[in-house]
Amino acid sequence: MFSEFLTELEQKEIQISITGGKVSYSGPEQYIDDRLIDELKKYKGKLIKHFWPAECTNMMPINTEGSKTPFILLHGEKMNYPLSEHLGMDQPFYGFFHYGSEGEKIFHRKVESFAADYIYQLQKIVPTGPYLLAGFSFGGLVAFEMAVQLQRQGFSVPVLILIDCRIPSLKEPVQTNNAFLKMFKMLYSNSKDLYYWFFNRGRRIYYEFFLLFRTRLHKKNRNYYIMRTYFDIARKYKPGSLYNGEILLFKSQQNYSVHEFLGWDHHCNDIKMLLIKGDHRTLYESEESYNIAKYKYRRMATKEALI
Repeated sequence: MFSEFLTELEQKEIQISITGGKVSYSGPEQYIDDRLIDELKKYKGKLIKHFWPAECTNMMPINTEGSKTPFILLHGEKMNYPLSEHLGMDQPFYGFFHYGSEGEKIFHRKVESFAADYIYQLQKIVPTGPYLLAGFSFGGLVAFEMAVQLQRQGFSVPVLILIDCRIPSLKEPVQTNNAFLKMFKMLYSNSKDLYYWFFNRGRRIYYEFFLLFRTRLHKKNRNYYIMRTYFDIARKYKPGSLYNGEILLFKSQQNYSVHEFLGWDHHCNDIKMLLIKGDHRTLYESEESYNIAKYKYRRMATKEALI
């Protein structure tokens, strides 16, 4: 039993740490024998989860066991555990949750810095790849930037899954032949953007000012603070590089963007799309997670042989 093994390690004063995805150990030499090493190998996944590195501040171990290429989901929230369950115990699964979820200040101001931070945390557990990345909404932007940065560093990212994620800097054209109506819609759109900019920017600045004197935001304000911070960061993000791999785009049927692939076809030459019933919010439901899992396995069946 794992609990008994932990008790044994404590009694024998065996120190455990996780470095680069490996279990490191130290202690009295008389206790470091072949049986102990075999037990460390046997319980590697559980040990990684139990002795989770402090540097992985917002990365969480959903399933640390299994022999397949690790699957990393950004900002999946309620999707994490149902999806991990459907992928099975042999699929290592890690998730990233939101900065600010405990009421703390969000320090990142660019998608690029989010990506660099997440890569740093990820490589504490999975140092070399290959990497299977996925991201929901704003998490999709960060996942795309992570994939580009990892490929630039020489790592393999064969598949990138984007879940109802569009490029915010991509404008939606006004679709009408009526010149007056077209001008009215453009004015309405611009005035709405201006209103949101002042109103939401003002509230976020208020929260930022509040955090100068308090360490945590009240629970009722946290979600709004996170979403508005993401909105401000996302609207400035313009992908600068092509992703060299396959993008699987899961798009809700109620996403009415005129851009079929939500702008990602300009940044990847191999993109597939699957429509999911419902809207942006219902993608959290476990049934939708199951659809994602089934499609992911179908698409990965031939890819796994190449990894």
